[in-house]
Amino acid sequence: MQIRTKLTIQFIILVACIILFCFSIIYASLYQNRKNEFYRKIGHKADATAELYFNYNNIDSASLRGINDLMRFPESHEDITIYNKEGKLIYSTLDTIDYHISTSFLAKIKEEQSVEFVVGNYRVLGKTYPGKYDGAIIIAGDVDWESLAKNAFLFRLLTILYGVSIIIVSIAGRLFAQRALAPLSDVISQVNNLPIESLEARLKVVNARDEIGRLAQTFNMLLVKIQNSIKLQKIFLSAVSHEMKNPLTSITSQLQVLQLKRRTEDEYQQTIESVLEDLAHLNKTTIDLIDFSRLSYEMNLGVVLQNVRIDDVVWHCKEYYAKLNPLSTIKIRLINLPQNQDGLIIQANEALLKIALLNIIDNACKFSSDNSVKIEFAVQNDSIDLSFTDNGQGMTLSEQEHIFGPFYRADKTSNISGHGLGLAIVKLITDFHKASIMVNSSKNQGTTFVLKFSKKF
Repeated sequence: MQIRTKLTIQFIILVACIILFCFSIIYASLYQNRKNEFYRKIGHKADATAELYFNYNNIDSASLRGINDLMRFPESHEDITIYNKEGKLIYSTLDTIDYHISTSFLAKIKEEQSVEFVVGNYRVLGKTYPGKYDGAIIIAGDVDWESLAKNAFLFRLLTILYGVSIIIVSIAGRLFAQRALAPLSDVISQVNNLPIESLEARLKVVNARDEIGRLAQTFNMLLVKIQNSIKLQKIFLSAVSHEMKNPLTSITSQLQVLQLKRRTEDEYQQTIESVLEDLAHLNKTTIDLIDFSRLSYEMNLGVVLQNVRIDDVVWHCKEYYAKLNPLSTIKIRLINLPQNQDGLIIQANEALLKIALLNIIDNACKFSSDNSVKIEFAVQNDSIDLSFTDNGQGMTLSEQEHIFGPFYRADKTSNISGHGLGLAIVKLITDFHKASIMVNSSKNQGTTFVLKFSKKF
Protein backbone atom coordinates (compact mmCIF):
# COMPACT_ATOMS: atom_id res chain seq x y z
CA MET A 1 0.00 0.00 0.00
CA GLN A 2 1.32 3.43 -0.95
CA ILE A 3 2.13 5.97 1.75
CA ARG A 4 -0.38 8.34 0.16
CA THR A 5 -3.17 5.80 0.61
CA LYS A 6 -2.07 5.01 4.17
CA LEU A 7 -2.01 8.70 5.08
CA THR A 8 -5.46 9.19 3.54
CA ILE A 9 -6.94 6.26 5.47
CA GLN A 10 -5.31 7.32 8.72
CA PHE A 11 -6.49 10.91 8.21
CA ILE A 12 -10.07 9.75 7.53
CA ILE A 13 -10.10 7.47 10.58
CA LEU A 14 -8.65 10.18 12.83
CA VAL A 15 -11.06 12.91 11.71
CA ALA A 16 -14.00 10.47 11.69
CA CYS A 17 -13.28 9.55 15.31
CA ILE A 18 -13.01 13.22 16.29
CA ILE A 19 -16.31 14.10 14.56
CA LEU A 20 -18.03 11.05 16.06
CA PHE A 21 -16.81 12.03 19.51
CA CYS A 22 -18.03 15.62 19.09
CA PHE A 23 -21.43 14.53 17.70
CA SER A 24 -21.81 12.03 20.55
CA ILE A 25 -21.10 14.76 23.11
CA ILE A 26 -23.65 17.06 21.42
CA TYR A 27 -26.33 14.36 21.30
CA ALA A 28 -25.71 13.18 24.86
CA SER A 29 -25.71 16.75 26.22
CA LEU A 30 -28.98 17.68 24.52
CA TYR A 31 -30.52 14.33 25.49
CA GLN A 32 -29.58 14.83 29.14
CA ASN A 33 -30.72 18.46 29.08
CA ARG A 34 -34.16 17.53 27.70
CA LYS A 35 -34.44 14.70 30.20
CA ASN A 36 -33.66 17.02 33.12
CA GLU A 37 -36.11 19.61 31.79
CA PHE A 38 -38.86 17.00 31.51
CA TYR A 39 -38.34 15.76 35.07
CA ARG A 40 -38.37 19.36 36.24
CA LYS A 41 -41.76 19.89 34.57
CA ILE A 42 -43.40 16.78 36.00
CA GLY A 43 -41.87 17.63 39.37
CA HIS A 44 -43.68 20.99 39.27
CA LYS A 45 -46.88 19.18 38.30
CA ALA A 46 -46.45 16.79 41.26
CA ASP A 47 -45.93 19.79 43.59
CA ALA A 48 -49.05 21.52 42.28
CA THR A 49 -51.14 18.36 42.64
CA ALA A 50 -49.95 17.82 46.23
CA GLU A 51 -50.66 21.46 47.05
CA LEU A 52 -54.23 21.20 45.78
CA TYR A 53 -54.92 17.85 47.39
CA PHE A 54 -53.61 18.58 50.88
CA ASN A 55 -54.26 22.31 51.26
CA TYR A 56 -57.77 22.49 49.90
CA ASN A 57 -59.94 20.21 52.02
CA ASN A 58 -63.11 20.89 50.05
CA ILE A 59 -61.71 19.41 46.86
CA ASP A 60 -62.39 15.73 46.24
CA SER A 61 -60.48 13.25 44.09
CA ALA A 62 -62.88 13.53 41.19
CA SER A 63 -62.58 17.32 41.09
CA LEU A 64 -58.78 17.16 41.37
CA ARG A 65 -58.69 14.64 38.55
CA GLY A 66 -60.78 17.00 36.48
CA ILE A 67 -58.38 19.87 37.16
CA ASN A 68 -55.42 17.71 36.16
CA ASP A 69 -57.16 16.71 32.95
CA LEU A 70 -57.73 20.38 32.12
CA MET A 71 -54.05 21.16 32.75
CA ARG A 72 -52.80 18.39 30.43
CA PHE A 73 -51.56 19.02 26.94
CA PRO A 74 -53.64 17.22 24.27
CA GLU A 75 -50.91 14.70 23.52
CA SER A 76 -49.95 14.19 27.17
CA HIS A 77 -50.38 10.86 28.97
CA GLU A 78 -49.67 12.30 32.38
CA ASP A 79 -50.54 10.12 35.37
CA ILE A 80 -50.21 11.07 39.05
CA THR A 81 -50.68 8.96 42.19
CA ILE A 82 -50.47 9.90 45.86
CA TYR A 83 -49.61 7.54 48.72
CA ASN A 84 -49.89 8.37 52.41
CA LYS A 85 -47.00 7.76 54.80
CA GLU A 86 -48.21 4.20 55.45
CA GLY A 87 -47.94 3.42 51.72
CA LYS A 88 -51.70 3.39 51.05
CA LEU A 89 -52.91 4.73 47.72
CA ILE A 90 -55.11 7.77 48.37
CA TYR A 91 -55.27 9.39 44.93
CA SER A 92 -54.63 8.24 41.36
CA THR A 93 -55.20 9.35 37.77
CA LEU A 94 -53.75 6.10 36.35
CA ASP A 95 -55.90 5.13 33.44
CA THR A 96 -53.30 4.11 30.84
CA ILE A 97 -50.50 2.37 32.74
CA ASP A 98 -49.73 0.75 36.07
CA TYR A 99 -46.39 1.84 37.61
CA HIS A 100 -46.27 -1.30 39.83
CA ILE A 101 -45.09 0.60 42.91
CA SER A 102 -44.01 -1.78 45.69
CA THR A 103 -43.72 -1.09 49.41
CA SER A 104 -39.94 -1.38 49.25
CA PHE A 105 -39.79 1.14 46.41
CA LEU A 106 -41.90 3.57 48.41
CA ALA A 107 -39.42 3.16 51.26
CA LYS A 108 -36.59 3.99 48.84
CA ILE A 109 -38.38 7.20 47.79
CA LYS A 110 -38.80 8.17 51.43
CA GLU A 111 -35.12 7.61 52.04
CA GLU A 112 -33.85 9.46 48.95
CA GLN A 113 -36.73 12.02 48.78
CA SER A 114 -36.59 12.03 44.95
CA VAL A 115 -36.23 9.05 42.60
CA GLU A 116 -36.32 9.01 38.78
CA PHE A 117 -37.19 5.80 36.92
CA VAL A 118 -38.65 4.57 33.64
CA VAL A 119 -41.68 2.33 33.01
CA GLY A 120 -42.06 1.48 29.32
CA ASN A 121 -42.10 4.81 27.47
CA TYR A 122 -42.97 6.68 30.69
CA ARG A 123 -40.50 8.78 32.61
CA VAL A 124 -41.59 8.65 36.23
CA LEU A 125 -40.64 10.78 39.24
CA GLY A 126 -41.25 9.79 42.86
CA LYS A 127 -41.11 12.57 45.46
CA THR A 128 -41.73 13.00 49.16
CA TYR A 129 -41.93 16.16 51.21
CA PRO A 130 -40.31 15.92 54.67
CA GLY A 131 -42.36 17.98 57.13
CA LYS A 132 -45.15 18.63 54.62
CA TYR A 133 -48.25 16.87 53.46
CA ASP A 134 -48.07 14.43 56.40
CA GLY A 135 -45.21 12.43 54.76
CA ALA A 136 -47.16 11.70 51.57
CA ILE A 137 -45.42 10.34 48.46
CA ILE A 138 -46.27 11.68 44.98
CA ILE A 139 -45.63 9.56 41.88
CA ALA A 140 -45.86 11.52 38.60
CA GLY A 141 -45.13 10.13 35.13
CA ASP A 142 -45.63 10.96 31.48
CA VAL A 143 -44.39 10.08 28.01
CA ASP A 144 -41.88 12.70 26.80
CA TRP A 145 -43.09 12.77 23.23
CA GLU A 146 -41.41 16.09 22.50
CA SER A 147 -38.00 14.88 23.60
CA LEU A 148 -38.42 11.60 21.73
CA ALA A 149 -39.23 13.46 18.52
CA LYS A 150 -36.44 15.98 18.96
CA ASN A 151 -33.89 13.28 19.87
CA ALA A 152 -34.89 11.22 16.83
CA PHE A 153 -34.60 14.27 14.58
CA LEU A 154 -31.22 15.19 16.07
CA PHE A 155 -29.97 11.62 15.63
CA ARG A 156 -31.01 11.56 11.95
CA LEU A 157 -29.50 14.99 11.38
CA LEU A 158 -26.16 14.09 13.02
CA THR A 159 -26.05 10.77 11.13
CA ILE A 160 -26.53 12.54 7.79
CA LEU A 161 -23.98 15.20 8.73
CA TYR A 162 -21.55 12.48 9.81
CA GLY A 163 -21.87 10.70 6.48
CA VAL A 164 -21.43 13.94 4.53
CA SER A 165 -18.45 14.88 6.71
CA ILE A 166 -16.76 11.54 6.02
CA ILE A 167 -17.17 12.06 2.28
CA ILE A 168 -15.71 15.58 2.52
CA VAL A 169 -12.89 14.39 4.77
CA SER A 170 -12.09 11.55 2.33
CA ILE A 171 -11.72 14.00 -0.56
CA ALA A 172 -9.81 16.50 1.57
CA GLY A 173 -7.58 13.74 2.99
CA ARG A 174 -6.69 12.53 -0.48
CA LEU A 175 -5.80 16.06 -1.58
CA PHE A 176 -3.93 16.67 1.67
CA ALA A 177 -1.85 13.48 1.33
CA GLN A 178 -1.14 14.23 -2.33
CA ARG A 179 0.00 17.74 -1.54
CA ALA A 180 2.01 16.68 1.53
CA LEU A 181 3.85 13.98 -0.43
CA ALA A 182 4.37 16.08 -3.57
CA PRO A 183 7.92 17.07 -2.49
CA LEU A 184 8.71 13.40 -1.82
CA SER A 185 7.40 12.46 -5.26
CA ASP A 186 9.61 15.19 -6.69
CA VAL A 187 12.63 13.74 -4.85
CA ILE A 188 11.82 10.27 -6.22
CA SER A 189 11.51 11.71 -9.73
CA GLN A 190 14.86 13.49 -9.38
CA VAL A 191 16.52 10.29 -8.13
CA ASN A 192 15.10 8.30 -11.06
CA ASN A 193 16.37 10.93 -13.49
CA LEU A 194 19.89 11.16 -12.07
CA PRO A 195 22.34 10.54 -14.92
CA ILE A 196 24.33 7.35 -14.40
CA GLU A 197 27.34 8.69 -16.26
CA SER A 198 27.71 11.79 -14.04
CA LEU A 199 28.70 11.76 -10.37
CA GLU A 200 28.36 15.53 -10.03
CA ALA A 201 24.54 15.61 -10.17
CA ARG A 202 22.71 16.50 -6.95
CA LEU A 203 19.09 16.70 -5.84
CA LYS A 204 17.43 20.10 -5.63
CA VAL A 205 16.64 21.05 -2.02
CA VAL A 206 13.54 23.28 -1.89
CA ASN A 207 13.20 23.66 1.88
CA ALA A 208 16.14 22.49 3.99
CA ARG A 209 14.14 22.82 7.24
CA ASP A 210 11.46 20.18 6.63
CA GLU A 211 11.84 16.40 6.60
CA ILE A 212 11.74 16.13 2.79
CA GLY A 213 14.47 18.75 2.49
CA ARG A 214 16.61 16.93 5.05
CA LEU A 215 16.01 13.69 3.15
CA ALA A 216 17.25 15.32 -0.05
CA GLN A 217 20.28 16.71 1.80
CA THR A 218 21.02 13.26 3.25
CA PHE A 219 20.80 11.75 -0.22
CA ASN A 220 23.12 14.44 -1.55
CA MET A 221 25.62 13.65 1.21
CA LEU A 222 25.35 9.99 0.25
CA LEU A 223 26.07 10.93 -3.38
CA VAL A 224 29.12 12.89 -2.20
CA LYS A 225 30.35 9.86 -0.25
CA ILE A 226 29.78 7.60 -3.24
CA GLN A 227 31.58 10.06 -5.49
CA ASN A 228 34.52 10.31 -3.09
CA SER A 229 34.56 6.54 -2.69
CA ILE A 230 34.69 6.01 -6.46
CA LYS A 231 37.39 8.65 -6.82
CA LEU A 232 39.34 7.03 -4.01
CA GLN A 233 38.90 3.65 -5.67
CA LYS A 234 40.26 5.01 -8.95
CA ILE A 235 43.19 6.63 -7.16
CA PHE A 236 43.71 3.47 -5.15
CA LEU A 237 43.79 1.23 -8.23
CA SER A 238 46.03 3.62 -10.12
CA ALA A 239 48.46 4.01 -7.21
CA VAL A 240 48.48 0.34 -6.33
CA SER A 241 49.18 -0.66 -9.91
CA HIS A 242 51.97 1.92 -10.09
CA GLU A 243 53.49 1.18 -6.68
CA MET A 244 53.45 -2.57 -7.19
CA LYS A 245 54.22 -2.60 -10.90
CA ASN A 246 57.50 -0.67 -10.62
CA PRO A 247 59.26 -2.95 -8.11
CA LEU A 248 57.92 -6.09 -9.82
CA THR A 249 59.13 -4.82 -13.19
CA SER A 250 62.50 -3.91 -11.68
CA ILE A 251 62.87 -7.34 -10.05
CA THR A 252 61.91 -9.13 -13.24
CA SER A 253 64.27 -7.12 -15.44
CA GLN A 254 67.21 -7.55 -13.05
CA LEU A 255 66.71 -11.32 -12.87
CA GLN A 256 66.38 -11.51 -16.66
CA VAL A 257 69.68 -9.65 -17.03
CA LEU A 258 71.34 -12.18 -14.73
CA GLN A 259 70.16 -15.00 -16.98
CA LEU A 260 71.84 -13.59 -20.09
CA LYS A 261 75.33 -14.60 -18.97
CA ARG A 262 77.36 -15.52 -15.97
CA ARG A 263 78.26 -12.63 -13.67
CA THR A 264 80.92 -11.96 -11.12
CA GLU A 265 80.24 -12.49 -7.45
CA ASP A 266 80.07 -8.71 -6.85
CA GLU A 267 77.51 -8.29 -9.63
CA TYR A 268 75.37 -11.08 -8.16
CA GLN A 269 75.64 -9.45 -4.73
CA GLN A 270 74.61 -6.03 -6.09
CA THR A 271 71.64 -7.53 -7.94
CA ILE A 272 70.52 -9.43 -4.83
CA GLU A 273 70.70 -6.26 -2.73
CA SER A 274 68.73 -4.32 -5.36
CA VAL A 275 66.08 -7.06 -5.56
CA LEU A 276 65.82 -7.17 -1.75
CA GLU A 277 65.37 -3.41 -1.70
CA ASP A 278 62.56 -3.65 -4.25
CA LEU A 279 60.98 -6.51 -2.29
CA ALA A 280 61.19 -4.47 0.93
CA HIS A 281 59.45 -1.57 -0.81
CA LEU A 282 56.82 -3.95 -2.18
CA ASN A 283 56.34 -5.50 1.25
CA LYS A 284 55.98 -2.06 2.90
CA THR A 285 53.45 -1.01 0.29
CA THR A 286 51.41 -4.17 0.80
CA ILE A 287 51.43 -3.82 4.60
CA ASP A 288 50.38 -0.16 4.46
CA LEU A 289 47.59 -0.96 1.99
CA ILE A 290 46.32 -3.70 4.30
CA ASP A 291 46.55 -1.37 7.33
CA PHE A 292 44.74 1.42 5.50
CA SER A 293 41.90 -0.90 4.41
CA ARG A 294 41.70 -2.53 7.85
CA LEU A 295 41.58 0.79 9.70
CA SER A 296 38.86 2.12 7.40
CA TYR A 297 36.80 -1.02 7.98
CA GLU A 298 37.32 -1.22 11.74
CA MET A 299 36.56 2.44 12.37
CA ASN A 300 33.34 2.13 10.42
CA LEU A 301 32.38 -0.78 12.67
CA GLY A 302 33.34 1.13 15.81
CA VAL A 303 36.49 1.00 17.92
CA VAL A 304 36.53 1.05 21.71
CA LEU A 305 37.82 4.30 23.22
CA GLN A 306 39.43 4.42 26.65
CA ASN A 307 41.16 6.91 28.93
CA VAL A 308 44.73 7.23 27.63
CA ARG A 309 47.70 9.21 29.01
CA ILE A 310 48.87 10.89 25.81
CA ASP A 311 52.35 11.70 27.17
CA ASP A 312 52.96 7.98 27.74
CA VAL A 313 52.01 7.29 24.11
CA VAL A 314 54.37 10.00 22.82
CA TRP A 315 57.36 8.69 24.81
CA HIS A 316 56.61 5.11 23.76
CA CYS A 317 56.53 6.14 20.07
CA LYS A 318 59.83 7.98 20.44
CA GLU A 319 61.57 4.95 21.97
CA TYR A 320 60.02 2.51 19.50
CA TYR A 321 60.99 4.56 16.44
CA ALA A 322 64.51 5.14 17.77
CA LYS A 323 65.03 1.36 17.94
CA LEU A 324 63.85 0.91 14.35
CA ASN A 325 65.88 3.88 13.06
CA PRO A 326 68.96 4.39 15.25
CA LEU A 327 70.20 7.22 13.00
CA SER A 328 67.10 9.35 13.64
CA THR A 329 66.98 12.18 16.18
CA ILE A 330 63.77 12.84 18.11
CA LYS A 331 63.62 15.75 20.55
CA ILE A 332 60.64 16.31 22.85
CA ARG A 333 59.89 19.63 24.51
CA LEU A 334 57.23 19.84 27.23
CA ILE A 335 55.18 23.06 27.62
CA ASN A 336 52.53 23.97 30.22
CA LEU A 337 52.36 20.58 31.88
CA PRO A 338 49.45 20.40 34.35
CA GLN A 339 50.01 19.77 38.05
CA ASN A 340 47.26 17.13 38.01
CA GLN A 341 48.17 14.17 35.81
CA ASP A 342 44.49 13.75 34.90
CA GLY A 343 44.97 16.77 32.64
CA LEU A 344 47.00 14.53 30.30
CA ILE A 345 44.16 12.05 29.72
CA ILE A 346 42.18 11.90 26.48
CA GLN A 347 39.55 9.53 25.12
CA ALA A 348 41.36 7.43 22.50
CA ASN A 349 42.22 4.02 21.17
CA GLU A 350 45.87 3.58 22.15
CA ALA A 351 46.81 1.25 19.29
CA LEU A 352 45.40 3.60 16.63
CA LEU A 353 46.97 6.63 18.31
CA LYS A 354 50.41 5.00 18.20
CA ILE A 355 50.01 4.22 14.49
CA ALA A 356 49.19 7.89 13.77
CA LEU A 357 52.06 9.33 15.80
CA LEU A 358 54.60 6.85 14.39
CA ASN A 359 53.53 7.76 10.85
CA ILE A 360 54.00 11.48 11.54
CA ILE A 361 57.40 10.88 13.15
CA ASP A 362 58.49 8.67 10.26
CA ASN A 363 57.29 11.21 7.70
CA ALA A 364 59.12 14.05 9.46
CA CYS A 365 62.39 12.13 9.77
CA LYS A 366 62.34 11.03 6.13
CA PHE A 367 61.90 14.57 4.84
CA SER A 368 64.36 16.21 7.25
CA SER A 369 67.83 16.84 5.92
CA ASP A 370 69.33 15.56 9.18
CA ASN A 371 66.77 12.77 9.79
CA SER A 372 65.40 14.59 12.85
CA VAL A 373 62.06 15.76 14.24
CA LYS A 374 61.21 18.12 17.09
CA ILE A 375 58.08 17.32 19.09
CA GLU A 376 56.45 19.98 21.26
CA PHE A 377 53.93 18.83 23.83
CA ALA A 378 51.63 21.65 25.10
CA VAL A 379 48.65 21.38 27.45
CA GLN A 380 46.07 24.12 26.89
CA ASN A 381 42.89 24.91 28.86
CA ASP A 382 40.66 22.60 26.84
CA SER A 383 43.03 20.72 24.56
CA ILE A 384 46.36 18.93 24.33
CA ASP A 385 48.48 20.04 21.35
CA LEU A 386 51.23 17.99 19.72
CA SER A 387 53.43 19.64 17.09
CA PHE A 388 55.95 17.76 14.89
CA THR A 389 58.52 19.92 13.08
CA ASP A 390 61.04 18.72 10.50
CA ASN A 391 63.97 20.39 8.71
CA GLY A 392 62.83 19.55 5.19
CA GLN A 393 62.26 21.56 2.04
CA GLY A 394 58.76 22.66 3.05
CA MET A 395 55.62 22.61 0.91
CA THR A 396 53.68 25.00 -1.26
CA LEU A 397 50.02 25.83 -0.50
CA SER A 398 48.94 23.66 -3.41
CA GLU A 399 50.82 20.68 -2.01
CA GLN A 400 49.40 21.27 1.49
CA GLU A 401 45.86 20.92 0.12
CA HIS A 402 46.51 17.38 -1.10
CA ILE A 403 48.94 15.83 1.37
CA PHE A 404 46.27 13.97 3.31
CA GLY A 405 44.89 12.27 0.22
CA PRO A 406 45.81 8.58 -0.28
CA PHE A 407 48.86 8.01 -2.53
CA TYR A 408 49.57 11.71 -3.00
CA ARG A 409 53.27 12.54 -3.36
CA ALA A 410 54.83 15.84 -4.36
CA ASP A 411 57.14 15.86 -7.37
CA LYS A 412 60.19 16.83 -5.32
CA THR A 413 59.77 13.79 -3.05
CA SER A 414 60.20 11.25 -5.81
CA ASN A 415 63.72 10.45 -4.61
CA ILE A 416 62.43 9.57 -1.12
CA SER A 417 60.98 6.13 -0.50
CA GLY A 418 57.25 5.99 0.21
CA HIS A 419 53.89 5.65 -1.43
CA GLY A 420 51.70 8.41 0.05
CA LEU A 421 49.62 6.43 2.53
CA GLY A 422 51.17 7.55 5.83
CA LEU A 423 49.44 10.92 6.18
CA ALA A 424 46.18 9.49 4.83
CA ILE A 425 46.25 6.99 7.69
CA VAL A 426 47.02 9.81 10.16
CA LYS A 427 44.04 11.84 8.89
CA LEU A 428 41.78 8.80 9.13
CA ILE A 429 42.76 8.20 12.76
CA THR A 430 42.59 11.86 13.87
CA ASP A 431 39.14 12.27 12.31
CA PHE A 432 37.98 9.17 14.16
CA HIS A 433 39.17 10.66 17.46
CA LYS A 434 37.45 13.99 16.62
CA ALA A 435 40.85 15.63 16.76
CA SER A 436 42.13 18.24 14.34
CA ILE A 437 45.34 18.18 12.31
CA MET A 438 46.87 21.30 10.76
CA VAL A 439 49.96 21.83 8.67
CA ASN A 440 52.19 24.92 8.60
CA SER A 441 54.92 24.97 5.99
CA SER A 442 57.06 27.40 4.04
CA LYS A 443 59.48 26.71 1.24
CA ASN A 444 62.95 25.75 2.51
CA GLN A 445 61.85 26.31 6.13
CA GLY A 446 60.51 22.91 7.06
CA THR A 447 57.02 21.71 7.93
CA THR A 448 55.07 21.53 11.20
CA PHE A 449 52.09 19.26 11.81
CA VAL A 450 49.87 20.22 14.78
CA LEU A 451 47.44 17.74 16.36
CA LYS A 452 44.81 19.04 18.81
CA PHE A 453 43.08 16.53 21.11
CA SER A 454 40.22 17.41 23.47
CA LYS A 455 41.02 16.86 27.13
CA LYS A 456 39.07 14.26 29.09
CA PHE A 457 39.16 16.17 32.40
